[in-house]
Order: sequence, then C-alpha cells, then structure tokens
Amino acid sequence: MVSDSLAIRAITAAVMVSCFSAPVAAQARAPRAGTIEIGAFGQWTAFDANAGRTNVVPEDGFGYGARLGVFFTPRLQLEADGYLSQQDRDPDETFCCTGAQPTQVDVSAFALRLNYNIPLASLTHFILGAGAVRTNYAFGGGTEPEADSASFGVSGLAGLRMALAGPLALRVDGVADYMPGHEPEANLNLHARAGLSLLLGTARPMAMMVPPPPPLPEPAPIQPPPAPAPPAAPMARTIDVCVVENGALRSVQAQYTQATGDTTVAGRPFAQAYPATAPQYAGGAAWYIQNEQITVLGRRYVRFGLPRVLGTGEVTRIAEHQGVPVFAETGAARPEVVYLPVRPGCEFQPYQTEVKSGAVRGE
Repeated sequence: MVSDSLAIRAITAAVMVSCFSAPVAAQARAPRAGTIEIGAFGQWTAFDANAGRTNVVPEDGFGYGARLGVFFTPRLQLEADGYLSQQDRDPDETFCCTGAQPTQVDVSAFALRLNYNIPLASLTHFILGAGAVRTNYAFGGGTEPEADSASFGVSGLAGLRMALAGPLALRVDGVADYMPGHEPEANLNLHARAGLSLLLGTARPMAMMVPPPPPLPEPAPIQPPPAPAPPAAPMARTIDVCVVENGALRSVQAQYTQATGDTTVAGRPFAQAYPATAPQYAGGAAWYIQNEQITVLGRRYVRFGLPRVLGTGEVTRIAEHQGVPVFAETGAARPEVVYLPVRPGCEFQPYQTEVKSGAVRGE
C-alpha cells in the first residue's frame, strides 16, 4: 500500500511539472491518432457505507491523482489513472473511546479504461469510458489496526475535455467505481474530478514552402562607369512545387528567379501553367466562398480551422465534390476529417464530420 501511494505521488508530480513547463502554442489543437494525454487532477469522493472495513469507513473528502492515455484514433483512447485520498475514519455509532479501531483510512485506486471521445465542437469533446479498477484501503491509528485490503471491480467515466491553448486542455470528469467482491458487501465509490491535461503529438509537421525573396538593399550612390558592362542574365534555380493535376497530387519542377521573384514552368508563368481554378481547386468555387457544407461518401462535413500545407504522401484521394478532388489521411477507413485543395502548393482546407445537437446517444 505504501508503494502505491508513493507511485501516485510521483506520477502526479511529474505530470504537473510537464503541464507547466511545456511551451504553449498560440492555437489550440485537437487529438489525432498517436496523441498522448497526460494530466493531473483533484477530486472529491463520496465513499460507500461499505467502503474500508466494518466500522472503519473513510469520510468523504478530497484527494488527488494523475492520468496517462494514448489515442488509437481521433476518438478511441486507452487511458490509465490513479488517485490517493487520505481520510479520517467516519465516526459512527461504533466509534468510542477505547481507541482500539483504526482512526485513519488511506484509499488509493488504479484504473484502466477505454474512452470514446465525441466531438461537441472542433476543440471540445464529451468522453465516455469503461474499464477495470483496483481499490486499496490502508488503515492507521488505534491499538488494533486492521490489515490492509484491496478489491477489484469495474469503473465508468463521463466527462468533458475543453482545449485551452496549444496542447493544454481543461478536463472535468465524473467517475463511478463498483467493487462487487468487496467485503463485507459490494462497494460503490463516486468521484468528481477537475484538472489539466497536456495533449502531446497533436501538431502536424508542415511541408517545406518556398521562401519569398528578401527585399533588395538600396544601392549606395556611385559614379557611373565610363563604359558599364552589360548586366548578367538573372540566375534561376529549380524547385519542386506540389500541384493537383487530373485529380491527383504530383510534384512538378519549376524555375524560381530570386532577383525578380518570378516562377516559371517551361518558360511560362507558373500561374498560367497551373492556374488555381476549378475543377482542380476549391479556392474560387462559390460553395467554398459561401462556407457551405459538403457531402462525401454519404457523410456530411463542415469546414473548420484554417488551410494547412500537407505532403503528397500524407493524404490519399477518396472522392470528389463538385469536380474538386477530396483527400483523407492515408490509411483512414472512415475519416473524421477530409481535405480539399484550395491552391497550388498542396494547401488544403480541412472539413470535419458534422456534429448535430443531441446526437450523443446514437454515436
């Protein structure tokens, strides 16, 4: 039991240091496959009348703990947590002056749950979880302290995760731990939790973009030479640019002249060779400008967030909308997020599945 308490305190301390030492980005981010969530929380526990041992029941009160979880998909998450709640014995009619029975009950638990995250908005999720729990009771004080005990049971969780900034999120949960084999009778403990979480691995690596040419410095005044030499032809270098051609992503070679800022393909301006117009791109389409919903493979999607640059190997074409190709993350069977190209350079606008009010029961 002592080792359980020390482990919980060590996990909590490590999580709190991580939460407050990590750099916070300007824009909050939602979880994706591979995201890791670590967090710390405080909790209030209402202990069952059968908690602890006969006549040695812990009082309701505060505790603290930590959690660690990993996302297999943007919605499915495997999470483990633990807590410690050090309480005095609940004085009842058997509590008397002999001092024989324990006066303190230290309660700790470890739980493992599978959570399902339901998006209520682009950065807010309703969480439902279920799994297994091991609850431990350690007794102290009194002349006849009782032996420590532990029991196994099932645990359920319902909560909200609200993104704050960068990887930081606010987490509020209600938890019920039921131990059917607890002695002398089954035991149900209820917990209300609030704390902070750090979501690691939510940022998508950005593809390399062609930098704009730096401003030319103002020349110092000089005396004109008697016979100036003819200026050398501006030097051009070859660059790779991602475009949509015939509904597919491909990388084409272009010539970029830093001195003039011009980009050409086979002597033609790049904008003429690969114009940012329909049906290859959605940027100039009326339905895109008016922020309309789209339907892809029988599912409705809504536009969210700002356009982002993706690599040609990160997404795969799955459908099209009004002639514009629609892409999703490579390997996604039923994607929650799809991407529509808006202009050359592999710049995509993300769309997520439409979330309707009251749809939680049917998810």
